[in-house]
Formats: sequence, C-alpha cells, structure tokens
Amino acid sequence: MRSFPATAGPLIQWTDGDVQPATNAYQYRMQVLDSCRRPAFTSNIGANIVLQASANLDGVNTLRWNGYVEWAGIVAGYRILRSVADGPFEAIAIVPPTPWEYVDDVNAFVELTGRFCYRVEAIEAGNPSGIDATSVSNDACAFQSELVFIPNAFIIGSAYNPIFKPVIGFTEVFHYRLLITNRWGLVIWETEDPEEGWDGVVGSQVMPIGIYAYYCSVRNGAGKLVEKRGTVTLIAESD
Repeated sequence: MRSFPATAGPLIQWTDGDVQPATNAYQYRMQVLDSCRRPAFTSNIGANIVLQASANLDGVNTLRWNGYVEWAGIVAGYRILRSVADGPFEAIAIVPPTPWEYVDDVNAFVELTGRFCYRVEAIEAGNPSGIDATSVSNDACAFQSELVFIPNAFIIGSAYNPIFKPVIGFTEVFHYRLLITNRWGLVIWETEDPEEGWDGVVGSQVMPIGIYAYYCSVRNGAGKLVEKRGTVTLIAESD
C-alpha cells in the first residue's frame, strides 16, 4: 500500500485515510526489503478493534468486539470505558482476553438521558522489549429507549403510595403534560411539571374513590413524543 525509503526510520508513521474503522476491521504489517528489494524481515500484524454497542429492553447494554492481534507479548485483557450522558469516559471494568463481550447494567442511571458511549482498550503483557502496548477501539454508543411507567392505583393518606405520578427514565424531558379526567371526560387536574404528582385533591376537595382517566405526554430534546393513556384507581386508606 505504501513504500518508505531506507532513511525514513527509526520511527515510521503512516495514516490510512481510506478506511472506516468504526465498522470494519483492518490488518497491517510491514516488510523490510534488502538492496535487491527482496523481503528480509516481516513485522507482526497490527489491527484495529471494532466495537459495537446495543441497548436491550431490560436496562442493560451489550458490547461486542473483535479480539486484538498480533503483539509480541500476549493480550492480558481488555479495559472497558464508559461515558454516561456525554460525560467523560471512565474505566468501569477489566475483563479477560476472552470472550469478546461485556454486559453493562445501566438501570442505576435511569434518571439520565439514556445515552451511553463505550470504548475498549486492549492491554498487552510480556512484550520481550519490556514495553507493553495498548490498542484502543472506536467509540460505540447505545441508546436506552424512553421509559414511561404509570402506576394503576394510589392510596390517599397512605405512607406508601399516596401520590399518582408517572415514572420517567432514560430521557431528557423537554416538554411534559399530565391530565386527569373524571368519568364524564372533564379535566379536573393537570400539570406540566414532571416532578409534580396528583394527591387525589382538586382545589381543597378530596375526590371520591373510584377510577379516573389520565393522559400523559413526554417530549424529549430530540423532539420524540411518547404518549400514554389509561386509568388509575383512587383508593382510600381505610380500604
């Protein structure tokens, strides 16, 4: 692909610009030619690591990559680095040389945007030169789907579940609306604050126990709209 004069050393660097390293794996090696342009020495293989990240529905992300080849030493393991909601990359694990897969449970970050980016770093050990190398993959991102969970009942005056409020996760809320309607379809309570829930009171009056309809809409910063409709049962604590 490229030739260099004998005077190019001792360190030769070359950038291959006609590649797609985020999706394709490539392997390279160099040959030293003698004065007759015959191969006198062939290097080890140098390759890139292609990382893929996918989001599962249960709040975990799965990472898969191709193993690194070919060092003079061995691949001692892989360091996993993660960025949460466009934050800095931080190491979260070091895994063995195989398998080339890692599962990351991200349910602890349900209150954030749902964007997770990763990179994998191969770690060499036992290089005869005494200098161990590393190789870093592309960055790969996984996006957890917006989570909007709405309870089906709440208990007025209870210490356990006294407020009706949707639970929103893995999204950046740009616009929010929650409506409560009575059996005749009249809106009796509403809010645009995702932190505000309904306690069963309208004005100063406690509403009768029974079934009420709700409408909830959540629009994120990218403009995606999630809408939920259903019913919730208002229960008195003595029930």
